[in-house]
This record gives sequence, C-alpha cells and structure tokens, in this order.
Amino acid sequence: MVTPLQAPEEIKGMIKETTIKMSIESGKALKELAHSIKTMTSPLSANKHVSNAKTAAKNLKSLLILGFWEDINLLEVILVAVVASILTDIVICVEEIADSVNELASLSHFSSKETKVDSSKKFNIEATQSRKIHATNVVFDSQHNVS
Repeated sequence: MVTPLQAPEEIKGMIKETTIKMSIESGKALKELAHSIKTMTSPLSANKHVSNAKTAAKNLKSLLILGFWEDINLLEVILVAVVASILTDIVICVEEIADSVNELASLSHFSSKETKVDSSKKFNIEATQSRKIHATNVVFDSQHNVS
C-alpha cells in the first residue's frame, strides 16, 4: 500500500514517463516535418510520431483524472501537472503543424520519397551559395568602410 508521503513520487514518476514520451514523439514529428519541407518530400513517419504523442497525451489525461489525488497535497505535484498541461498543448500544436505540412505536400505535389542529389550538382549548389555569401560580405564591407 502506498502512503501519502510516497504518493507524490509515484505520481511524479508516472507523469514523468508519459511527458517524456510526449516530448520525444513531438520532437521526432517536428524534425520529420522540417525535413519534409526542406527536401520537398511527403512526411512519411511524422503522422506516426504525432499519433504516438497523442496517445501519450490521452494516457496522461487518464492519469490526471484518476481519483488518487484525494490523499495527497496537490501543491507537491503542481509543477509536474503544469508541465504536463503545457506538453498536451504542444502536442495539439504539433498535430496542427503536421496537418498543414501534409496539406502543403499534397498541394505542392511533394515527391513520396527523397530523391538523391547528384554529387556534382550538390557541389555546384554549394559553390553558388558560397559565391553569394562572399559577394554579400564584400558589398557589406565596402558600404561600412569609412576612410
């Protein structure tokens, strides 16, 4: 049997495990969505990560609804509950971002798999970017040099 002194640590542990899952899955989803936009490819695994984060959020909600809050001092776990609430809001935002990126991918006809860039084309792209940066620096330097 759990005593009231042990309850906050047990509750913190359960909430911590769930919030870590929400954080990791949301982060993976955002990383996949950013990569999708950068490479103009459909986000293949982002929806899976969003789904996993939503499941963890539902599990967290179930934990918070349980009746074991009656025997403990809520102030002892309030910070953990606040973090859990904020993460739940973040999961909702990540889901909305995923929906928007999926819509963008559909409307822009993103490819369904990442295409490999030929190494010579990659070198030409990098060289062009380097020249643009150098030219910008020269212009900036010449505008700010006072004799």
